Amino acid sequence: MKPRTNISNTAMARNYRRSPTGTKIILALGNPGAPYQTTRHNAGQLILDTYFSSMSAPLLKWKQNKKCHAETIQITIKKTPPARAGEVVYARPLTYMNESGTVARELLKKYGASPNHLLVIHDDSDLITGNVKFTASSRAAGHHGVESIIRALKTQNFPRLRIGIRPPMSKGKSETFVLKRFSAEERIVFEKSVAPKAIRLMASWLAC
Repeated sequence: MKPRTNISNTAMARNYRRSPTGTKIILALGNPGAPYQTTRHNAGQLILDTYFSSMSAPLLKWKQNKKCHAETIQITIKKTPPARAGEVVYARPLTYMNESGTVARELLKKYGASPNHLLVIHDDSDLITGNVKFTASSRAAGHHGVESIIRALKTQNFPRLRIGIRPPMSKGKSETFVLKRFSAEERIVFEKSVAPKAIRLMASWLAC
């Protein structure tokens, strides 16, 4: 089956109300520590790693934000259409996946943003590797990180970028592969196809 990208500017803009501070937050989920860095469960963070690597911007470094339990990079958006003026905060939790809600809540509080200005990038075990899907609002579908965020924010109305991690032909439960690494072939697909799709979706969301 051909990998798909769900890019819908209508869906992205559906619930958009401009943040009073003009700040948007992109939160990439994953588990902290070297053993987890390249696992399927950290696909969201792998997207940001690829994004910043492609920018060739050595001055952009992750800074620890203890109050938000995260590492962040903050970038100013210039007034160049279609992008809106303001700040973009990229974040990755220092907590484990099932505590992601604390991070999301504290980030929104610190930067004065609402849930619809929080884009969560996370792995999706229901999607085959190679597929990327934008969702304006949906249930957690068993993802513990997303479940934690829904509980903390008391809403499921926040946008998500879902990165497929299911191995081709796999029919097993997600527990059997989420903490495993991508195969060499899948890694090539991830770097050459998945990451560029996800980065385009991020840019479209920021431009809404």
